[in-house]
Amino acid sequence: MRPRHLLLALAVPLSAARAQFLSAGVGGGTGVGHRSGARAAETHTHALGYVQLGLPLFPVAVRGDALVVGKSTGGGPLALSVNAVAQLPVPIVTPYVTAGWGEYGVGGDEKTRGWSAGAGVRAKLPLLPGLFAEVRRHQRLGRDLATVGLVF
Repeated sequence: MRPRHLLLALAVPLSAARAQFLSAGVGGGTGVGHRSGARAAETHTHALGYVQLGLPLFPVAVRGDALVVGKSTGGGPLALSVNAVAQLPVPIVTPYVTAGWGEYGVGGDEKTRGWSAGAGVRAKLPLLPGLFAEVRRHQRLGRDLATVGLVF
């Protein structure tokens, strides 16, 4: 094998591994499913931003989320959380599950803490923006949230 071909053969997996180390995403969505109670009529329209840190070929990453919910959670509209993300270490299309703990109602008078858990899929080519879609249950919102967005 020529040295030039060997370098090219190594460059593609290395760039993919580097892209998996640190990623960020932004997205938006709404509540899904039917819920009862005082907040049942709320749509839970939201925006999500995250930063994720992981190691190539290691299936668990750490992710920090900032979630802004259209209707307040009783306090402020902001929720901040830290999550573990377990993902299949496969390139391009990566399914994952996530679970975390965070603070809801940041910026308001009524801050509460709670868990979130869900599943999603991320599709990304090395060096290009990708897409993600996920559904997560947020304990303090009392509803599941579906989010779609871009991964960088």
